[in-house]
Amino acid sequence: FYLAWPLVVLLAPRRRFEQICIGVIALSLAYRFYWPLTANTTLARDLLPPASMDALATGALLACWRSRGAALPHWMRLSWPAFAAAFLVIEWFVPAPADPMLEWTHWLVRQVLPLVPLMVIVAACSRGLGGTLGKLAELPPLLGLGRISYGVYLYHPILLSLAVKAQPWIPLNVSEQGPGRFLVASAATIVAASISWVVFERPLNSLKRHFPYVARTRSAQGSHGGWLATAAGGSPDGRTPALELQRTDARR
Repeated sequence: FYLAWPLVVLLAPRRRFEQICIGVIALSLAYRFYWPLTANTTLARDLLPPASMDALATGALLACWRSRGAALPHWMRLSWPAFAAAFLVIEWFVPAPADPMLEWTHWLVRQVLPLVPLMVIVAACSRGLGGTLGKLAELPPLLGLGRISYGVYLYHPILLSLAVKAQPWIPLNVSEQGPGRFLVASAATIVAASISWVVFERPLNSLKRHFPYVARTRSAQGSHGGWLATAAGGSPDGRTPALELQRTDARR
């Protein structure tokens, strides 16, 4: 998914991209509802690409809405507190049942309910937060954690599994849920994500200078713009406006 999706973002016509995002979200939800694949409590049902494509595609969908000045749908702004409350109640007070069908239902709702609330939170953060919450979010440690957040997301299940297997060599208790597991797995994940940012992600981000979000001036394009040349104010196909996204500073 992480190899294919950037190519989709780069090559797909902008006028079709929202429909592509919605289709990816629908495909991911359909995967979760497909009993033969997700009935068994295995890591595969949580780690296969369809298990997380909806969350990733909602971020892309938010970027599309933001680029054309569209607000969140009215139903989403009204319903997200109910979705969030239902998720928290199930997460905190409803243990996973022993019956396979009920366990699958329990897993399913815990996977689906947070999608809309998290989408609303990301939309709010992308507009900027004010007051005490905004100052807290701009603390350097949190900004640094946000910069390596992709690596944290990607590596944490692997390092958690390795930490549990390495219990004989770790003085803290990492075999069970608790502060020992949290400290060891978190430290290992942050170290791995930081290395990944420096060695892998930051160099890749620097390549974005070759694929500008906004059009170059006609004089800069010249006659050698190639198939990626962008019409003034538009996408590479010249038919729709370019996304007005802020550039990531690859030197950070």
